[in-house]
Amino acid sequence: ITGTNGKTSVAQFIASALTASGAPHTAKIGLIGTLGAGVWTPDLAQLQPTHNTTPGLLATLAHCVAFIRAGVRYVVMEVSSHALAQNRLRGLPIRSAVFTNLSRDHLDYHHDMAAYFEAKARLFAWPGLQTALINFDSPQVEDLLERLSPNVDCWAYGLGVPDWRVADCHQITVKKLELNAQGFNAQIATPVGEARINPALIGLFNVANVMAALATVLALGMPLSVAVPALNQVAPPLGRMQRMVLPNGAVAVIDYAHTPDALDQVLRALRDHRGAGAKIICVFGCGGDRDQGKRPLMAAAAERLADTVILTSDNPRSESPEAIIAQMCAGLTKPNDVQIERDRGKAIARALAQASDKDWVLIAGKGHETTQEIQGQITAFSDWEQVLAWCASPNQGGAA
Repeated sequence: ITGTNGKTSVAQFIASALTASGAPHTAKIGLIGTLGAGVWTPDLAQLQPTHNTTPGLLATLAHCVAFIRAGVRYVVMEVSSHALAQNRLRGLPIRSAVFTNLSRDHLDYHHDMAAYFEAKARLFAWPGLQTALINFDSPQVEDLLERLSPNVDCWAYGLGVPDWRVADCHQITVKKLELNAQGFNAQIATPVGEARINPALIGLFNVANVMAALATVLALGMPLSVAVPALNQVAPPLGRMQRMVLPNGAVAVIDYAHTPDALDQVLRALRDHRGAGAKIICVFGCGGDRDQGKRPLMAAAAERLADTVILTSDNPRSESPEAIIAQMCAGLTKPNDVQIERDRGKAIARALAQASDKDWVLIAGKGHETTQEIQGQITAFSDWEQVLAWCASPNQGGAA
C-alpha cells in the first residue's frame, strides 16, 4: 500500500478482513508498517517496532522468513516513497499494489511533487504485479494506469463518479452516503453486487480507506458477504482518529495528521460530525528537520477549519521549537487569535481545559508515537497518555 495518507488504516483494515471468521483460506497475516512488523492480531501485541514505515531490504526479508515459519499466508505492507526511491523492496514478489492518494509530504527528501510521485509510481510497474487497486479520485489515476502491464488486473475505487479513464477497471463506487455521529453509512456498488457498509469510522477519507480494503480483499477472492461484515467491525488504528470522551462529555481525538492535506481532511471530518453548537479546538506542531514548506500550510488549514488553534512542538529534533512555530505562524491571517505553547504536554492540557461538553479537541501530528525528540534527547511522550493523565487528575473528577 502506498500513498501520502491512509496507508496504515488501509493495511489494518485489510489485515482485519483477511482474518475474519468465514474468510476463505483464513490464515495468519503478516504486517509491516508504521505501527511495527509482525503477525497481525487485533491488539497488535505481536508487532515489533520498526525504525521506518518500510524497513530496509534485509530487515524485510528477515521478517518474511519469520512470517513463513509462523504460517503466514499474506503479508500486508505499507510502502513509503523513500523505500521505493532507495530500492528497499528490490526483488520482493509483490502481488497487489494499492494507491491511496498523493499530497504534499517529504519534499525535504524528494524536492518536488513530480519526484515524489515518480517514487510512488514505481510500485505499479513492479515485475510480476498481478493486481492494482487505485483511487480514481486521484489526479494521478491516468498516469498510474499507463504504467500497468497489460496482464495486471485493475480495480478502481473512489467517492466520485468514475470516468473513461477507469472504464476497463473493476469499479467500486458509492451510491449513497450518510455521515453520523458514530461514523458513516454507505451503499457501495461492486462488480459482485451491492452492500451497505457502516463502520464506526469518522471522515470521508475513511470511506475511501474502507473501499480500498474492500477492493483488495474482493480481488483476492473473498465473498462480498464475508468482506462487508468484517469491514463493518474495523476500528480506527492506533493513533488514527482515536476518540476519548472527556469527563465533561467533550471528545478528544488523537490523529497522526502531519501534512497539510491530512490536517485539512481530519478537521473537515470533525466539522461534518460535530453537533450543533460544538467547537473544534486543534493543537498541533510540525516536525523538525523535515519539509519546512508545509509548516505555514498546516497552520493555514488549522486557522481556516478550527475554532481555536494552539501551536506547539512535535519532535523539533535539532531545530529550535520557536523557529518552527514562527514558520507556522507565517501561514496565519490573524496570528493574534492563535495560542502558542511550545511545551506539548501543557498545550494538550490547555486545549482539554478549554473544551466544553459538546466540543471536539483534535490533537494532531504524533498519533501512535510514544516519544518526543528535542535537541538529540528522546523522552517518553504519548498524546494518548497525556489525555488519560489529564482526565484522571483530581480536578477532572476521574477518567471518562
